[in-house]
Amino acid sequence: MQQNKTASQRKTINPACWVPTAYFAMGLPFIAINLVSVFMFKDLGVSDTQIAFWTSLIMMPWTLKFLWSPFLEMFRTKKFFVLVTELLSGVLFGVVAFSLFFDYFFAISISTMAVIAFSGATHDIACDGVYMAELNKEDQAKYIGVQGAFYNVAKLVANG
Repeated sequence: MQQNKTASQRKTINPACWVPTAYFAMGLPFIAINLVSVFMFKDLGVSDTQIAFWTSLIMMPWTLKFLWSPFLEMFRTKKFFVLVTELLSGVLFGVVAFSLFFDYFFAISISTMAVIAFSGATHDIACDGVYMAELNKEDQAKYIGVQGAFYNVAKLVANG
């Protein structure tokens, strides 16, 4: 008979193993869509007006993520959403790359980036939830610098 393990009996993973990668994965889609896509579309000959309108529109999920964050609590676990959104975003960035070979690359890539934006904002919610749930106050304070540093490393990598 299998017994439920209490919090003290669960195998815990050192936060140094997951905090850097989780917050790196949080920063990458935001910067890629917010900044890198502007340079990419400009180099591909898209007009400034279209770039400004569509890239600002697809950034809305990060602004409005508070609207669906309560619903994430009702379904599955935060860790589930972190993993699913990371995988989904990775696959969809590949779709954006392949869409550049088509005549209607802008429509395909901007719509795919909109889904990435929703996925990235959901990842932000879930990742912060995991951080708060898995770490006690002392560890949260200890790793807050790591959290911010790797979010900023993602900015550098995306802009590089």
